[in-house]
Amino acid sequence: MGLEMAERNSSSDDETVCYRLIVRNVPDEVFLDNAMKENLEGLFLAYGSHATFDYMKSFRRLRVAFMHEAEAEAARSAMHGKMFGEHKLSVFRATTSLTELFKSGQFLKPPKVERTELISPPSSPPVGWVQVREEPPVVDYQLQAAVAGLAEEGSIVELYKGGGELPTINVEICA
Repeated sequence: MGLEMAERNSSSDDETVCYRLIVRNVPDEVFLDNAMKENLEGLFLAYGSHATFDYMKSFRRLRVAFMHEAEAEAARSAMHGKMFGEHKLSVFRATTSLTELFKSGQFLKPPKVERTELISPPSSPPVGWVQVREEPPVVDYQLQAAVAGLAEEGSIVELYKGGGELPTINVEICA
């Protein structure tokens, strides 16, 4: 048992190659009943005596790891489409390691960085950064005089009567 576990744990190393199969459509009863689990494992152990099994209950799947490619291929071709209970098993090869996938370039890569500064001013601005000066607000003195002429000082003039979701605009006349 100790040697088997050591082989299984070292299977993620690049030097050790482990041939894995994924079995789909595993009946729910297999995860609860040890006798059914042993029956299913026995079907795969016929192709390789050192096979290891990892059950994934939430996915209704089983991962079977063999030490030799010929064992894995023989098990895959014999077990694919085989009925186990009332379920038709689907067996396919699993990836041997993620490093092979990363090296193959099958994953999307992030875009190249074009600029590293933020849109808003960063805490340490880059060299040559200058803050933009805002213009003072435009004051329309004619509008102010017209509103002031509507009423006397201290009174409130309603410029727009709101309704529904629109607000009412009131101006208080002051000196």
